This record gives sequence, structure tokens and C-alpha cells, in this order.
Amino acid sequence: MKKIIFVLLLAMTSMAFAEWPTKSVTIVVPAPAGGLSDSLARTMLPELEKQLGVTVVVKNIPGGNYLVAARRLTGNPNDNHTFLLNDAVWAAGTYFIDTNTAKQFKTVNMFAQSPMCLGSKFTITKEDFLKISQSKAQANVAVNGTNSVHWRWITNVGTGISWTEISYAGSAPIVAAVAGNQVDFSVLSIGAYRSMMDANKIRCQMVSTVKRNPNFPDVPTFRELGFKGTPGTQWFGFITRNDTTDEATQYFSAAVARVIKDGYNLDRHKKNGLVFEHVSTKEATDFFNMEITKFSK
Repeated sequence: MKKIIFVLLLAMTSMAFAEWPTKSVTIVVPAPAGGLSDSLARTMLPELEKQLGVTVVVKNIPGGNYLVAARRLTGNPNDNHTFLLNDAVWAAGTYFIDTNTAKQFKTVNMFAQSPMCLGSKFTITKEDFLKISQSKAQANVAVNGTNSVHWRWITNVGTGISWTEISYAGSAPIVAAVAGNQVDFSVLSIGAYRSMMDANKIRCQMVSTVKRNPNFPDVPTFRELGFKGTPGTQWFGFITRNDTTDEATQYFSAAVARVIKDGYNLDRHKKNGLVFEHVSTKEATDFFNMEITKFSK
């Protein structure tokens, strides 16, 4: 009799965990196809499908510093199976552009970070950069949208260099401008530069993390070269609507954690400077709130 009761309880527990997902899962990428966020989502997709046992669809909804995607998700009934790929743009821009929409989402997790990189056409040694800084020289830096916020935040104390920001629409035009020597420097994630770095057309002069990136140990940090602002990274994670069930949120987060732990097909992203580590919902929420506070200053 006890054995029968145990089997029944086990079956009931299995059924409880099997209640989600009940259909395909959608990952919304609030950026155009071909970018880093899109690449990350599509790289993880096959293994996520194995972990979840259902089809996973990646849907690109670009525009408006992620607000087009966010408003579309909040403007339709919640299917309890949709998650938005989130990154630093949300904390630096989206949240402050439309706080009411942003507050309708909750954090699911965080799974990767990538340093911002000061790139240029020519190699500049640490000693040369410090000399330029001490001479109070002028230089321009190409930025786009949120990266300009990153730039001001990292350099809020800065060096002796007088910087002029030049705005571009997207990272691709910035990379082309730097490679063509149309601007002195630019601030993007290492991944955005990687193909040009491999072709020796762009050099990453420094990274924005506290410590040197393990994939690029010879590249100094911003602080090593005189920038006194708080270091920062381009981070990636998932958010979902507040009314998505805790069961769905936890199940999806656990599936992402297993994908990251297995390292499925992530080597090419690691070569681009990304560091993969799954961060729980609570820790990711605390980090996100810290980012909001940071960018609000």
C-alpha cells in the first residue's frame, strides 16, 4: 500500500512539473537580426528546445531602444510562454524613456557579460595614451545610443583628454568609420569589433571591466589608463511580463542555466569576449536595480 501511495505521489509531482511549457516558447529579441543579441538567442535555441521539450521561436522586434518590443508584449494578452532578451540598453535607456512600460516586466535571469572596448584604427601603447592624456589633447569618439551613456559613465572622472562625441545609428556604421579612420575611437562590445580585429583593421585599446578579460589578457582596463569612472559591461539576460507565472519563470531560467553550464556551442561567443555565467532571478534582479540606480545619476 505504501508503495502504491509513493508511486501516486511521484506521478502527481511529475504532472505538476509538466504543466509548463504547454506549447512553443517565444524569445523576443528587441534588435534586428544579425546582431549580438540575435546571435546569442539563436545559438542557445537548439539546446533550449531539448531542455524545454517544445519548439523555441526567436522573434525579432527592433526599434525605439527596445520599446517597440516591450509595448507589443504588454499590449497583447500574456501567453505565459514569451520572454524578452534583455541587456544594458534596457537599464540605460528603455527604463527611463518609458518607465511605466518597463515596470510591467520582471527579471528572469542574467547569463552573459561582455566588456565594452575602446577601439581605434591604430595601436596605441599604454605609455602613449598616458602621454596624450597628460598633454590635454583633443580626440573624438563614435557612440550610438546607450553606448554614449556607457561612455560618459565610465569616463565620469576621465583623463586629461578633451573628448568630442560623434553619434551614429547602430554599431555597423561605427565599426566602418573606425576601420576607415574617419574617427579616432569608438566604444562598443568586443564582439562588434571582432571581425575587424581579426583582420587587423581595428585594435581594442582597453576594456571596461574591473579586471582584464581572460580572452584578451594583453588588453589593459580603462582604469589602468587613467579613467576613474566605475567599470561596466554589456550584460545579457531575460525578462518577462509581471503576470507570467512563477512556475514558467523558474522553469525557463533553469533551462537557460543548464544550457550555459553545458556550454553548448558557446565557444565562438567566448572568443568575442563574452563570459557566460548564469545568475539567479534574485541576484539578477538586485543587479538590474543597481544598474537602474547607476544610470539614473
